[in-house]
Amino acid sequence: MIRILLFAGSRRGRHSHTVYFSKLVADYLCAIAETEGVSADYELITGEECRPEYCLGCENCFKRGVCPLDSVDDLWELKQKILECDILLFGSPVYCASMSGLSKTVLDRMGCWTHRFELAGKPTAVLVTTSGSFGQETADAISLLFKAMGASVAYAGYAVRHYGEPNLNLPEVIGPETERIAQKLWDCYLHPEAYIQPSQESAFRYFKRKAMQVKALSELLEKDMPAEKAVIYERRMFDYETYKDYVRYLTQQRRQ
Repeated sequence: MIRILLFAGSRRGRHSHTVYFSKLVADYLCAIAETEGVSADYELITGEECRPEYCLGCENCFKRGVCPLDSVDDLWELKQKILECDILLFGSPVYCASMSGLSKTVLDRMGCWTHRFELAGKPTAVLVTTSGSFGQETADAISLLFKAMGASVAYAGYAVRHYGEPNLNLPEVIGPETERIAQKLWDCYLHPEAYIQPSQESAFRYFKRKAMQVKALSELLEKDMPAEKAVIYERRMFDYETYKDYVRYLTQQRRQ
């Protein structure tokens, strides 16, 4: 069973255009999996189910690996679902030339993941809806964050709610587009290492170097390493010369 998670960062809930766009892609993706003899299903989470508190900027997640707000709201559950799913579809409407406040709050609360490669090799699509402007800019901004978390981003783009292309209200336009997105996601699921970007390779080398420096200093001062650096050792990232090799290893582990 392939587990697909849809998050739509809209307060309009299940009636939003972002949900509609995400479900179109997910339906095609499930159909592709079925033709390959694989079962697939998806779960949808929207602003109706997820109402996170704003990030406090306390940096506890970087230092200790724990967010103090996870015991206050329900975002811990969403983060677990993101970690456990096989394919992630992250959607947001465009609000004031950027992502929605809900989407930004969720991503802020995942901030330490950008230092931990928490989503290493996770097949991901960023699905944005807009009334006509700033669609690609918003998709690119979200995509940048997911790449920093280690995700294999197969697609980052948008659909238009009213006038323009690809228009959600025109089946002859949006149908081929969503099928193309689903096919890219399926390919990414089969070969996530093929979607690794040079920036991710550079970050992988950088964080390994920093972890070595911090470990040496921590041993000298007889202190525990910060969680964001300790995880580099705990997950055996030093066993792999490149990030692509590390993602290949994780992919094999997940499918055993």
